[in-house]
Amino acid sequence: LASNKKELVSQGGLGAITNAMFKHPQNELLQRYACSILANLAYSGMPTNQPSNIANKSTPQPYLESNINQIVEHGGLQGIMKAMKAHPYSDEVNEFALCA
Repeated sequence: LASNKKELVSQGGLGAITNAMFKHPQNELLQRYACSILANLAYSGMPTNQPSNIANKSTPQPYLESNINQIVEHGGLQGIMKAMKAHPYSDEVNEFALCA
């Protein structure tokens, strides 16, 4: 639910996730779940089979822009890239990292 995602972000959950990613870069399971959570937080749950027009804000977008901005501000992009570098042969880490 979008409300749960907003709550997690507003309560500092992103900082906890990215801090864990930076503290434990060799923990493949942690990196996989962290990338999965970041991908889930960025996705709004709206169907993507509708024509999309970025300029038209009334068209439902598949991503939560405010969450994406927060992910970037909390170092999520760097965490994702480090996870991919630390686990280049982990299909799960890379799949979730690419979704995020």
